[in-house]
Amino acid sequence: MTPPLQDHAPRRSWLIAGVALLVLVLAAVLLTRGGDGGDTGPDSPSGSPAQSSSTPTLPPAPVPPVSVVDEASLTVPEELRAADGSFYLERGTTYLASFEVSTVKSPGEPGLAMYLGVTFSCAGADGGVSEWIGGTENLLVDQPVTYRNQLLLEPQQSQVVSCSVRANAPYDDVAAAGATIDLDISWSVRAVDGDAVSTPSEQRLPMTIDPGEREFVFLETVPVDDAPDRQVQLLSSLHVTTCTVVNGSREAGRTWCGQDDLDERGSDFDVELSVVVLDESGERCGSVDAVTGTVHLPLERHHQLVSRDEVFEVSGALCGPMLRTAVVVDNRGPASLVIHESNSSLITLTS
Repeated sequence: MTPPLQDHAPRRSWLIAGVALLVLVLAAVLLTRGGDGGDTGPDSPSGSPAQSSSTPTLPPAPVPPVSVVDEASLTVPEELRAADGSFYLERGTTYLASFEVSTVKSPGEPGLAMYLGVTFSCAGADGGVSEWIGGTENLLVDQPVTYRNQLLLEPQQSQVVSCSVRANAPYDDVAAAGATIDLDISWSVRAVDGDAVSTPSEQRLPMTIDPGEREFVFLETVPVDDAPDRQVQLLSSLHVTTCTVVNGSREAGRTWCGQDDLDERGSDFDVELSVVVLDESGERCGSVDAVTGTVHLPLERHHQLVSRDEVFEVSGALCGPMLRTAVVVDNRGPASLVIHESNSSLITLTS
């Protein structure tokens, strides 16, 4: 007897349920093996190596050493900013930042002389670093001038820092109004290899040096190790004014050129950079070397940024554990000479 047709329905339902269960199991297996959607290990179909989950983060800006070079034209009266650049500083590292601006007042431009101030400034994005330094000078016709100065950057936290150079010739009621000059601008930042000390200019400056007088304008003491060969580099810039007139010598709330200091012939002076050895009691027991340069500062130039970069080799056994670095100015006159606190610097690098 043929079974009733309705007896096949339950069997068909169980078969469909079994197939569905099998599909779900297979899907679960596939999802477990490739659920991250990015299996690129050795057993993956692509055969490419697995990607690391600990990829290092790149700094948000270039890492020193960095440098910026720029050109600009300035017409009196004008203020401009140029040579903008940014970089990334690591906390706990000391960096040397230095700038250079070169120009010349061409014949045919208005005026016999032209005032130009230059400032190199660096600032952190979060305000953690804020440093500046510069210089001023009167440019004379057809006499090339280069401003150089330097500072140390010592960030307390890792950060992006931006630097730029500002050039300023602000006076419009002068004979040089309308004069145009071209500026070649550059600056650089590098990590210091060894030890670095920036001597605060306010320790001894500002000061007025009378004719015939010799004065220490910077003094610094640094330890020296027992290595057979050592090197000391002195980077110094002095912002000076000759007392041909009273104007231009004001700083720290007073005028540093008095009437008795004046002489229209200006100042001739020597700038000496030296390194000597100190014994354990701090007394001088030996000398490494000294380098001297002569400067003539006339009435027309009036003020100037005098820069020096000297390297001293320290070799052999020394009589003491300390070195004293110094910048000395010997003013031969006939005018008195002002050494300003602002924009004067001494950086001692030892390696």
